[in-house]
Amino acid sequence: RPAIIICPTSVKFVWEREIQETMLVQQDLEILSGRNGNKVPLSNKNNIVIINYDIVNSRLPELLTCKPKIVILDESHYIKDPSAQRTKAIQELCANIPHIICLSGTPITNRPIEFFPTLNLINPYLFPNRFKFALKYCDARKNRFGWDMSGASNLEELNQILVKTIMIRRKKEDVLTELPPKTRTSIPLEIDNKREYQEI
Repeated sequence: RPAIIICPTSVKFVWEREIQETMLVQQDLEILSGRNGNKVPLSNKNNIVIINYDIVNSRLPELLTCKPKIVILDESHYIKDPSAQRTKAIQELCANIPHIICLSGTPITNRPIEFFPTLNLINPYLFPNRFKFALKYCDARKNRFGWDMSGASNLEELNQILVKTIMIRRKKEDVLTELPPKTRTSIPLEIDNKREYQEI
């Protein structure tokens, strides 16, 4: 602690519920909402802060004062674009964090180069250079417009390196017997236009 959980908006309250149901000790939970929401005092060293990707950039100064010891990125493929503001903000937030956990069912949505920001965030020493990563694993080729890094190469080698170092992969068929029965759950969502919603 403190811990910061960054996730899609739709699962912020799922994280809250799961933490409350599974932690043995009551936790101090803070759920941050809105780009200019009320500033939440993050001084408590036992805090768990839950925030969605869309507002990390605007709430970054506040998050930095928290001095987290761990950051969890749920659906970490949201940081696949190194030029996106949220990716840059998360990289700054995680710069000196001792523990970073990235969770994703689809870490590579289209091509290996999209996985580089996540890999570099978890362990910057494993793949320190995006261009070298692209040359080796993205079949990078120079054309008249610049470098095309949209390909894929040496994927078996990349997979072996990841499995040996930083990646734990669980396929559904491997853990199906350990999963509880399927349940249906109502998930409350934030609404900022309640009056208009009720009128409609």
